[in-house]
Amino acid sequence: REFKSRGIVPFIDNEIKRGESVGPELFRAIRESKIAIVLLSKNYSSSSWCLNELVEIMRCRDEIGRQTVLTVFYPVDPSDVRKQTGDFGKAFDKTCVGKTEEVKQRWRRALMDVANILGEDSRNWDREADMIVKIAKHVSDVLNYTPSRDFDDYVGLRPHITKINSLLCPESGDVRMIGILGPPGIGKTTDIEIHHLGAVQERLKDHNVLVILDGVDQLEQLNAMAKETQWFGYGSRIIITTQDQRLLSAHVPPHDGFKKLAMEFTQLAGELPLGLRVMGSYLRGMSLGEWEDALPRLRTGLDGEIGEIERTLRFSYDALSYRDKALFLHIACLFHGFRADHVKQWLANSGLNCLPRKLRLLRWDYCPLRVWPSTFSTKFLVELIMRGSKFEKLWEGIQELPNLSNATNLESFLLSFCTSLLEIPSSVGNEITTNIQELNLSSTAIEEMPSSLRLWSCLYKLEMQRCRSLKVFPPVPEGIEELDLSDTLIEEVPPWIENLSQLRHLAMFRCWKLDNVSLSRISKMVGVSCMHITRGDKDTSRYVEVNIRWFSDFLNQWTLQTDMLQICLPETVYISPLSLFFIRNDFKTIPDYIKQLPQLKQLSLYECRSLVSLPQPQDSLSSLDAENCVSLETIDGSFHNPDIRLNFLNCVKLNHEARELIQTSVCKHALLPAGEVSRHFIHRATGGSITIHLKERHLPMFLKFKACLLMIDDEGDVDEEDDDYDEEVIFYGDYDTYPHSDHYRKQDTMRLSCRVDGKQNGVTTRYGSSVHILPTPRAFTDHIFVFEASFSLDECNNPEGESEFVFDFKVHDYFWVIKECGLQLLELPHVHEDD
Repeated sequence: REFKSRGIVPFIDNEIKRGESVGPELFRAIRESKIAIVLLSKNYSSSSWCLNELVEIMRCRDEIGRQTVLTVFYPVDPSDVRKQTGDFGKAFDKTCVGKTEEVKQRWRRALMDVANILGEDSRNWDREADMIVKIAKHVSDVLNYTPSRDFDDYVGLRPHITKINSLLCPESGDVRMIGILGPPGIGKTTDIEIHHLGAVQERLKDHNVLVILDGVDQLEQLNAMAKETQWFGYGSRIIITTQDQRLLSAHVPPHDGFKKLAMEFTQLAGELPLGLRVMGSYLRGMSLGEWEDALPRLRTGLDGEIGEIERTLRFSYDALSYRDKALFLHIACLFHGFRADHVKQWLANSGLNCLPRKLRLLRWDYCPLRVWPSTFSTKFLVELIMRGSKFEKLWEGIQELPNLSNATNLESFLLSFCTSLLEIPSSVGNEITTNIQELNLSSTAIEEMPSSLRLWSCLYKLEMQRCRSLKVFPPVPEGIEELDLSDTLIEEVPPWIENLSQLRHLAMFRCWKLDNVSLSRISKMVGVSCMHITRGDKDTSRYVEVNIRWFSDFLNQWTLQTDMLQICLPETVYISPLSLFFIRNDFKTIPDYIKQLPQLKQLSLYECRSLVSLPQPQDSLSSLDAENCVSLETIDGSFHNPDIRLNFLNCVKLNHEARELIQTSVCKHALLPAGEVSRHFIHRATGGSITIHLKERHLPMFLKFKACLLMIDDEGDVDEEDDDYDEEVIFYGDYDTYPHSDHYRKQDTMRLSCRVDGKQNGVTTRYGSSVHILPTPRAFTDHIFVFEASFSLDECNNPEGESEFVFDFKVHDYFWVIKECGLQLLELPHVHEDD
């Protein structure tokens, strides 16, 4: 009620049918909302519906960027939400039962992100009503809207209202806009105030309103207040009074015949906003014929219109002071093509000072100077970019150093590819430490950084990759967040690296001199969420990577050289859900230490062409990807996790026992090369359709089955009529979660659809349908796709009689068809099936 009293229309999902996934209607409502209010209670996490809503809300906030998220903790501790502990955590654990690790990770990430948003805690309020009032006011403020006051005075209906009543047609449910033309003083006016005109479209689209716009004399006013009828709710009436006939004509949307002419006028104006405005003012209210008559003249001469544009620009320029004019001309010349936000940052707080005396930015790539002149002024310098320059020292000697004590505005120091630069004098660090935030010395000849670097308290990012003379780990400040030392000669990581509590990104690719002691120190850097460490080879820089992902208090992603894995693995991976991604590794079997990871959930062995056998997989494993392991022959053991997903795409050397094991194992789905459906599937048929007759006299309300489909490379027709297969889309594999690497070049995908009907006494009842997105196998290699699915009926009123199931499978691809299908019915109580 508090929201509605302020004219705020909330979306309420009480009428939507609850299910396991968030429906299209709710998706649309979330995406179109400017504000999402998340009410977090102790029982919030007991609902998968609420958790799926939250995932979508946080995704819209992060990806779309236009949505504000407000939180209300009612009454629950934000820490319990963030860490899923206490009663909130117990409810969450129950909801996670039977869910995939991918779903649980999405929920955890969304809960952690939303708990980090400062919100209202009901435990801090004596009266809930006061909290609600504050939230509603906050929402109004975010919407930049102040509620309209009640009408102070009503003006009596005048006789001329009767004349336009037929135009208003109050009984009609549509939106109507009426224009009243006439000179002032004839009684057109009714005063109604509308506040915050810019918010009209947002605030009134769901309301039935009467709007009277009196004395409108500019088209901009009319466009701001009532540009389109779609801005207002059904049944609304908008009355406009004006003395300008052309204004009313200009507000009427042009007919289709205007579009082509409008494009020509736009080209004549050069797409200059001011030119378009002048041109539009000239043409507004004209008929199509008048537009056509005006076009030839405007093609041959725009003297009058250009004159008006020049006069407008000249007036603005002439109004500037002499110093401002100089600043304007410097900006126009020096910053042509630069992003506006960068120019604003460089000129922030500069007043109207002229350049270059109070220079904010200096960018001089490939500067030919070898030594900086000592007279160079840095007092107002904010950003210095000198990539690829020739100088060897920033300044010539301490005595000749410019006075940098006033260079407190300097924030960025970018000197990459200055290949002759040998050192950063220690005095520089002592004098410009106030605001320096980013230092890039990549591809320079620096051998060692000065100890004064540790005093740069604002420095958060240091880049020194390809500094091939650098041998000593730089003495970075404790507040450093990003550090890139790739392709350097650093031999040792110092013990004090463990004190860098703010470090989140550390890159040391191809540091071939690193010793094992340093690697063991790196393993203790549990706060670093993004780590890239490899040694490579001195001569060839060849190495094999493994990518590690695990979730503790946040998502961690490390990339290591494979032979470093056992040394560098942090202790947290033994108690946290873990994913390992090997890329083109040359091992023949899985190393023993991998078998000792009790929380291993996802194992990718992508294109490990030397891999011959797989050991018994951990019971915790929910995803095994051996795609393109072309030498893989045997699998020792079996799969015990019923939710595991198996990918053996293009593993053409798998022996018969391994293929049979994969097809018959209890799994979520599996893909493998094979030439026939296993006899384990007692119901089999040629092609993509199979019918199972039931002895029961009624259809079951619940159906669970396992399907096995043999797909062959045989050009066929693509069935585009697949509108019936839109209830659920299932993506095979976790390719979106894979590390961003050029090594992962996944195949094209193909679409496979499944539909299940029940038939009884000639009446067909739809059980359900789904669409599966699969990677496309190599040409001329037959593959088997195995998956489990379940459907249920809301109700079944068919009379008892002979009943049967009809399963239809189709591959929507030009080159692949289903040659054979097999089926098993699972968990079908009180039903005796018969082919």
